[in-house]
Amino acid sequence: MNGGSVTNTSATLGSGTGSNGTATATSGTWTNSGSLTVGSSGTGTLTMSGGLVTVGGTLSTGTYGTIHLNAGGTLQIGVGGTTGVLLGGTGSLTNNGTLVFNRGNASTYSGVLSGSGSVVKRGAGTFTLSGASSLSGPTTIEQGTLVIANAAALSASAITPLAGGTLSVPPNLQASVGGLNPNAGGLVDVGTGMVTVAQGLTPAALVTAILTGRGDGSWNGTSGITSSAAATDVASGIPRAVGWLDNGDGSMTAAFAAPGDTNIDWVVDVLDAGNFLTFGKYDTGLPATWLEGDFNYDGVVDVLDASEFFGTGLYDTGNYNTPAGASGIAAVPEPSVLGMFGVGVVAVGSMAMMRKRVG
Repeated sequence: MNGGSVTNTSATLGSGTGSNGTATATSGTWTNSGSLTVGSSGTGTLTMSGGLVTVGGTLSTGTYGTIHLNAGGTLQIGVGGTTGVLLGGTGSLTNNGTLVFNRGNASTYSGVLSGSGSVVKRGAGTFTLSGASSLSGPTTIEQGTLVIANAAALSASAITPLAGGTLSVPPNLQASVGGLNPNAGGLVDVGTGMVTVAQGLTPAALVTAILTGRGDGSWNGTSGITSSAAATDVASGIPRAVGWLDNGDGSMTAAFAAPGDTNIDWVVDVLDAGNFLTFGKYDTGLPATWLEGDFNYDGVVDVLDASEFFGTGLYDTGNYNTPAGASGIAAVPEPSVLGMFGVGVVAVGSMAMMRKRVG
């Protein structure tokens, strides 16, 4: 196919035993409203180096079927309706072109994507990637929701949710992505999970996105980075938020967190009390991070943050973010340590006041 357009219901390349069916797209459009089988009983080859090939039903390969999605070629699965399946939902594909998923209902792909090509999520439905992939090209969410249900689903891909698009993390999953543009108009919902961005995201851009997602303080933002789980908890009077960390190696982390959990390990303990005190930002007015104790995102550490730390009631009680059906391991309370933390906060505050008076 070199220019023009072809439309059909279903098609097969290599349908009979011993047959050889080949289709090459360099430009133009080929639209299959139904399914496309490559190598049913014979040998079939589908090569896309340009143009657009659309499969409204199922794209599948037989024993001797091969698909080449090369640079310049575009393969679209689905046309915004309730059908459209790539390789049975489980097969592997090397994508060096553009792969578009376009469905209006919920669907899942558990196969492996590799190559340097791009992925585009269209359609109002929720699309779940549940396999570990090595795809290094960018992923764009234009519409609907993309769920990364595997920690390595897009571990080498830079993701951009546009307005109307949402990147979502399943409960308690600790996912890694190659990059993230959280300020492009779309939404990132970490739920009760965690996202670590390998590169390209600055602390300033991350905090800007979190502030946008925080909305009026109830985590009701419609863009940026938020947590639907935190929004539900806050509405019920339970203090929860999205915390963040600069990991020091060029990577950044954003996650569901409780105020006081400075290192976001989903436990509030002596390590967090130590961070709050030893970083020395309390009541200094100096710019501060989540790790240093700024839990309410006003840029400094003060009595409001100390109040949030104490107000959670989580100190030394074990994991506060256990999966549904599991039980957290309650630690033996250490009231003396918590009391020392309170005394430390008061002492640090007093020293700060003395410095102000002397100044």
